[in-house]
Amino acid sequence: MAPVLEKARARVLAATKANHVAFLNSCNANNVIDLIKEGVMVCAAGGANGEATAQKGREYTKRKMPW
Repeated sequence: MAPVLEKARARVLAATKANHVAFLNSCNANNVIDLIKEGVMVCAAGGANGEATAQKGREYTKRKMPW
């Protein structure tokens, strides 16, 4: 990601945290845990690996279906 985009993303993430607003980010099975640790509250993971990504995120956060 270009540095200017990384800086903008960090600024938006900080603003959402400060205002208790969920932050949406695309995720995959390789980065879902790191993104959750960073503060991402909603992960968009679709396609063939979407369920695997969701399951990995649920296991990490100890959430059960349907959420």
